[in-house]
Amino acid sequence: MHMTEMAPSLRFNSFVSNYFTNQLEDNLDLITYGFTNPMPTVDDGEYFLITARDLKDNKINYHTARKTTKDAYNNLLSDKSRPLKGDILLSKDGTLGRVAVVDRSNICVNQSVAVLRTSLDVNQDYLLHILSSPKYQKIMLSNAGGSSIKHIYITVVNKMKIRIPSVEEQQKIASFLSSVDEKISQLEKKKTLLETYKRGIMQKIFSQELRFKDENGEEFAEWEKLSIGDVCKLQGGYAFKSEKFDLTGIPIIRISNLGSNKKLDTENLVYYDKIDNDDNFIVRKNDLLIAMSGATTGKSAVCDFDDVAYLNQRVGLFRSKGGKLFYPFLVQFVFSVFFERQLKPFLVSGAQPNISSKDIECIKIKIPEIREQQKIASFLSSIDKKIEITSTQLEKTREFKKGLLQQMFV
Repeated sequence: MHMTEMAPSLRFNSFVSNYFTNQLEDNLDLITYGFTNPMPTVDDGEYFLITARDLKDNKINYHTARKTTKDAYNNLLSDKSRPLKGDILLSKDGTLGRVAVVDRSNICVNQSVAVLRTSLDVNQDYLLHILSSPKYQKIMLSNAGGSSIKHIYITVVNKMKIRIPSVEEQQKIASFLSSVDEKISQLEKKKTLLETYKRGIMQKIFSQELRFKDENGEEFAEWEKLSIGDVCKLQGGYAFKSEKFDLTGIPIIRISNLGSNKKLDTENLVYYDKIDNDDNFIVRKNDLLIAMSGATTGKSAVCDFDDVAYLNQRVGLFRSKGGKLFYPFLVQFVFSVFFERQLKPFLVSGAQPNISSKDIECIKIKIPEIREQQKIASFLSSIDKKIEITSTQLEKTREFKKGLLQQMFV
């Protein structure tokens, strides 16, 4: 039974009719899930085996999907495991709540993926955006069951109440949100291309396949092979007392604040009162840090705090010495595969992975003269800036879409 309801707060001006509210099952011709039996996999198969992990960002990721044979596809499956183009896929086991519209016919799905086929009066792209909106994600995830592996139950999904405007308005909304998705996809691709370009150019620079020249077009001197300890001292942190951690004061950078994005994670910062003789334990903006134990061992980050912070134990701070080093050049080297490869053998596995200051100071580094270091650092930093700008645009676009979904599907 349909119930009329007022429209949401955000709506296209050309539409004035009320929305109808009913259960999802009233708008579907089919809701089921895929095969449970094992399927043969082959590298050169013609048919894709789609699982929950292969759904990402409202699309099917065919790069991660396994493949099977035409014979297995035709003879080992029932029709419920062979979705049609235009069907909606919903990840329901393990990886929960991801959705995508089927865009080709040569796929099959396993039991971790539900298949939803809309009726004629419901646009599949409109329903896709409904299911990916914060409201309906919350409903599905809050009703998920299971202990070690979580499950979304299609019987619960089936009973969710959804708001449906006219088909014309559905199409307008779906088209607009899909254009936002396309913008997100373009920014993701641009960011990936920039990151790939930087990795490639760093490989050429630090292997000296690519060299810079001075302002007169002359070659710089040959690079000098040294150890990091020749140009840097790795400063260790202070053993702050955890019972004195506070919500205000001077922030403490701990190993948990060093993640994988080369920036500090500020979500779990703690603070401390000023300590005596703290010169050796002060971290300033643009200082390079490395985690020396725990789950983030070997991860590096640049401090971007405007005010000073304190260095906790098991966090190392690179302090240059001797005058041969342009510090931003060191930052780029530490984020390169040349540093990573040399660091890896030192990483001691076990219950508490760790590295020592001596280990890091023994790592080899080839140093050009200061002027070439400056050119290299400036060039690589300009790429970093482009990556950062693209990342900011991407995050803002994602937040923009999230806001749209919250207002359109209240």
